[in-house]
Amino acid sequence: AWGEFLQYFLSSDSIAVQNYANGGRSTRNFINEGTLDKIASQIKKGDYLFIQFGHNDASNSSGHLEDRFVPLGKPDAKGIYPTTVGKKVATPASLVDKYGKEFYSYESGTFKGFLLQYIEVARKVGATPVLVSPVARLYFGGDGKLTPHHDSKDTTTKTQTTKNNAYVEAVRQLAQEQKVAFIDGFELTKQLYEEAYAKANNNKKFAQQLMSMGDST
Repeated sequence: AWGEFLQYFLSSDSIAVQNYANGGRSTRNFINEGTLDKIASQIKKGDYLFIQFGHNDASNSSGHLEDRFVPLGKPDAKGIYPTTVGKKVATPASLVDKYGKEFYSYESGTFKGFLLQYIEVARKVGATPVLVSPVARLYFGGDGKLTPHHDSKDTTTKTQTTKNNAYVEAVRQLAQEQKVAFIDGFELTKQLYEEAYAKANNNKKFAQQLMSMGDST
């Protein structure tokens, strides 16, 4: 993702980028596979840890439950999602080779609870954690505006469903609660895409290309 190109915008003489991003990972299976442990073993005082998740955490379809889905938990009266730290349980036989004998299941912990583990890894050594909301996808509505899409929407499983980009909102909440630096990757990219659509509105062919990209993103 964008981490692949970050080094091109920074001075290689004084800054080195270590990109641990990997497709199909949520806050939970990134930890389950041991990648956060690798970061913890190398991060040091003065480093910055940029933390961006949400796309895969919201995947509550039956094929993604055990591996990647992470619930937000029930919000309180003010709409604040809980920060619940999970506990490891016995790993299902189908995932033992991937995660070992114990892992965090989707029934243990919430999205904000898992994000907190990343923050604590940075703070433990004196590094600076930075929360980044997930970037927007090209899911345009008929009016040229992006429709909400960072949500758990599958109603065929007995899991929590959400609306209005709830996973983006949860990142914002945690950044405020933990007094962590925050980059709103979602709003930045949403504005970029919608402005591009508006400028291309008179160019029917380009507008159609944007819409077709959204179908495959």
